[in-house]
Amino acid sequence: MIEEKLNELYKRQVEVDKYIKDARKIYNDILISSRRIGKSSDFTGKKFLRGNIVGDFLRANKNHNANKSIGRIQEELLDFHSNLLIFDEKLANKLYLPSKVSEYSNINGKIADIAFRSKLRKKEVDISKSARSVQKVLMRLLSEKRKIAYDIRKIKEYKDL
Repeated sequence: MIEEKLNELYKRQVEVDKYIKDARKIYNDILISSRRIGKSSDFTGKKFLRGNIVGDFLRANKNHNANKSIGRIQEELLDFHSNLLIFDEKLANKLYLPSKVSEYSNINGKIADIAFRSKLRKKEVDISKSARSVQKVLMRLLSEKRKIAYDIRKIKEYKDL
């Protein structure tokens, strides 16, 4: 009976370690993507780049890169969420999924340029929310790991008596 309980705890510990490893990887990927989007939102809206092909190309490229980064994050988070649902549904529901930047449209004036940059910055904040949610899940998984280690120690002490 005690051996079965101990084996069950070891299996759970391996499972929790796997989820912790995945959560750390996702957290680091989210931070990298956040930096990428932050770099793309920091550009100057020069007057000569508004309303012409060069400026439109640069902004469309920034929009595409931001959406590509967010898409990667969404994919990783959805995979992690589906795996975490098997382990703990309440914990999986704590994950926050960032949304992509809306379709790019031509920039003709200074206000439209500012609006485009603020959209990119808003997505950067959206990604940081996602990072915080992964961090919360990671903290819960680490506390679960400590709890399992404590239970294993107690069972071993009881077994040695």
